Amino acid sequence: MRPAFDLMIISDGGPDLVARCQRALAGALPGRVALQLRERTLDEPALHALGHALRAITHTHGVLLLVNDRIDLARAIKADGVHLPERNCSPRKARSQLGTEALVGVSRHDARGLAESADEGADYATLSPVHAVEGKAPALGIAGFAALCRAAQLPVYALGGVRVEDVPALREAGARGIAVIREVLAAADPAARTGQLIRAFDRR
Repeated sequence: MRPAFDLMIISDGGPDLVARCQRALAGALPGRVALQLRERTLDEPALHALGHALRAITHTHGVLLLVNDRIDLARAIKADGVHLPERNCSPRKARSQLGTEALVGVSRHDARGLAESADEGADYATLSPVHAVEGKAPALGIAGFAALCRAAQLPVYALGGVRVEDVPALREAGARGIAVIREVLAAADPAARTGQLIRAFDRR
């Protein structure tokens, strides 16, 4: 399934996540945004409660909900799909468990990973890091991202320190969309920043 969204907002593990997501999605246009639930420290009851809360919010705003890593959780909360880190199960296996209507995305960092993901039937990949991010691989830069993105055989989303001012260049580099964490959820006005990112992606 080809992804229709332009902006993916990834949860950041911080406090008051539901309230901040609610504010961020107030600036979303239906069909243009996906929210990825990526919380790694919560216990099972808290994680499921959070998933159901975010499912309700995303339904209200016409936003897709993706779950990082956890196929079982995606099924339990009726998410729209999963996002698989590297060294997780294959996109093909995830789709066999979730059905053909589910979105299956992956995190990748190089040409080999992008090629393998396309062969395994992933719907899209995030490619990172565009800019330097502490604890991550060396930055690709816009030019490096462009070279990998244009050769990819599946839609690619730019991730890693992406800012509003980067969006036009990333779009011209071939990005299907952008993925952000703090750029939205740590903003003083998350709804306004969501709207700014979508408008920046629309500019020609």
